[in-house]
Amino acid sequence: MPVPNKTTPNSSICRLSLLGGASVQRIPEDVEIDFPTRKAKALLIYLAMAPNYRASRSKLAGIFWSRSAEEQARASLRQTIASLRKVLTFDVYCLLDTSSDDVFLKGDMLDIDVVHFEQQTDDDVDATELAVTLYKGDFLDGFSINEDSFETWARDKQKNLSELAIQKMTSLCYFWMSFGDLDKSITISKNILVVDPLHESSHQTLMRLYTLIGRRESAIKQYQECKKVLMDELNVEPQVETSELYKKIINREPLISSAKPHNKAAPVLHESQRHTHKNKVNQEIRYCLSEDGVRIAYAIAGEGNPIIKCGNWMTHLEFDWHTPIWRHLNHFLIKNHTLVRYDARGNGLSDWDVDDIGQDEFVKDLEAVANASGFKKFILFGVSQGCAISIAYAVHNPDRISHLILYGGFARGWRHGGKEEVITGEAFSALTKQGWGLDNPAYRQLFTSLFIPDGTYEQMAWFNELQRKSASAKNAVKYIQATGQFDVRDQLNKISVPTLILHCKDDEKVQLSMGQELAKGIPNAKFVELEGRNHLILEQELAWGKFLSEFETFISTQINSKY
Repeated sequence: MPVPNKTTPNSSICRLSLLGGASVQRIPEDVEIDFPTRKAKALLIYLAMAPNYRASRSKLAGIFWSRSAEEQARASLRQTIASLRKVLTFDVYCLLDTSSDDVFLKGDMLDIDVVHFEQQTDDDVDATELAVTLYKGDFLDGFSINEDSFETWARDKQKNLSELAIQKMTSLCYFWMSFGDLDKSITISKNILVVDPLHESSHQTLMRLYTLIGRRESAIKQYQECKKVLMDELNVEPQVETSELYKKIINREPLISSAKPHNKAAPVLHESQRHTHKNKVNQEIRYCLSEDGVRIAYAIAGEGNPIIKCGNWMTHLEFDWHTPIWRHLNHFLIKNHTLVRYDARGNGLSDWDVDDIGQDEFVKDLEAVANASGFKKFILFGVSQGCAISIAYAVHNPDRISHLILYGGFARGWRHGGKEEVITGEAFSALTKQGWGLDNPAYRQLFTSLFIPDGTYEQMAWFNELQRKSASAKNAVKYIQATGQFDVRDQLNKISVPTLILHCKDDEKVQLSMGQELAKGIPNAKFVELEGRNHLILEQELAWGKFLSEFETFISTQINSKY
């Protein structure tokens, strides 16, 4: 038989669709290739999963004709290879190389969905979404040849691919949760259960999400489905965590999220916002000068009635759009509003080399940004120590504020507390000086246990990076010392604008009593207690849904002031 010309085509000439079936088509006609036997097709698929790898004939004979004597097996292999060469020769080019005792497939001419699926990186949300779209079902679903070695190989490959698919879907689920798209998160969690009905943590996620959006009966039904499939397939009861979650839903008790990802190896999607995500935010970063000449960086994004978010510790105008610590909040705030954010002095993109960091300076920074923004009236939103600064500003500028919203705040710093509180504050300051921004497990555990004790592995990693991005160790210590001196208690009763105060019941950093003190002191303030321990509210918490609802209801039901 004449040897085919070795001229290589310029593009793929054969497409293998192996996720959800076993289709092999000729390109570009998209015509299904007719194989003489199922084993011939199986041999092609086996070689395609390791393109350009030279497989010995003896190994292939053992895999595909294990029940035949060696001589007969090799003869069957020769016959199958000959038939394969006929169907895999396109014009004058053959995909199969059998010029030696080894056999290999020329992978550069193959278009394989499995390869595309595996090549999608986990640092780009569009790539992750593409991978999830490519996964149309189990590897070689419905295809078999009744050979134990081949079937074992196919099952192992199927298991690895399904686990990878679940990992990518889990990441995508948490990504969309971070943007408040709970419907999309529910859809993805359902898809995970299509791949693996026994994936109990996805049952838990659906139970929580259904409860969060008010579909309590669906949450109960999800538990019943989980219990049934576990009993039918494994003859086991649901995990204790699942059962406890079910009891809380039945009893209408508040849910505190375990806040742990389905899979500890779930990839981080931080680069997606920076590069390719379709919801990438366009913001304009500007600079203004505070009264003492310190340069303050501020950013404007979104459209609608303006919100100015008071600067607080650990922010970075660019980095915050990527981190799961702040991005969900920022996206919510720009949904229907023009959002003005700024990095306080010594923080983020604002000047780091500053001598004075204190309550008065912070108030002047807020005033400088408010004036530079050009808005005559706005919603003022404070988080943590930003609440005290917002209060001090609101007392002297009531005509500029339509609504005052305070989350996780306090009226006085730790130096104005009891002896034990002062000792704790000094100790925290000393530890920060030594451990800030370093990969120090002891310090990281202390820090995260105070700010986001129920954070996921991903969020804790981001929180560590946020430390390094937002401030130096020197300025971090200055912040702790400065906030310790804060005291606006004598100004609370002077607030004359509509005020909403939100605070997590079990906040580990700022006690609930601190928020209650604000509510008692500010005339006609509305106080909302949220479930949770995190000082910074995170996207997967059930408290997040209530936060959104209370925030939107408050600004929509108050007097519609002109901006």
